[in-house]
Amino acid sequence: MRRCPASCEKSSHTLSIDVRSPQLPKLQWHAEALIARAIAVPKSIKHRYETSSKFTMGKRMSIERHDTGPRMSKAVVHGNTVYLAGIVADAPKGKSTGDQTKDILRQIDGFLAKAGTDKSKLLSANIWITDMANFPEMNAVWDAWVAPGNTPARATVEAGLASPDYKVEIMVVAAK
Repeated sequence: MRRCPASCEKSSHTLSIDVRSPQLPKLQWHAEALIARAIAVPKSIKHRYETSSKFTMGKRMSIERHDTGPRMSKAVVHGNTVYLAGIVADAPKGKSTGDQTKDILRQIDGFLAKAGTDKSKLLSANIWITDMANFPEMNAVWDAWVAPGNTPARATVEAGLASPDYKVEIMVVAAK
């Protein structure tokens, strides 16, 4: 650990500060810039500021949960980010990979709308597919659905799912 740039008695310290918080004294606003430039910080500035991570720009960030069950929520909104659980097809028995993908994407549209956003604001997607031989079929449905020019970061993995009837599971994160 490095010695404090202000040469104080502590050899290590933590500076966790929300510089946008209007509750902090004006002097604290300058501390982060000084430290970022590796300029000595006056001893008069406290070396440990603790502000709640629940505040952003002076406002408390809420957590909204949608379609909540005893084990999980289908969607969680925190700040301006929407997190969806892994979504699988309704009544998957006998449905093709393409049909299951269409059903999942329809559900995702619904959850995103409920949370106040849409597929054009997707940030990331994780897709689990039970057989990579069906990857082109799933991709054809995905490509027809995803907002052109707004494609998310995406990973697709072959995996066993919770039931042998499920062929695809998709989880997304979106901005509001």
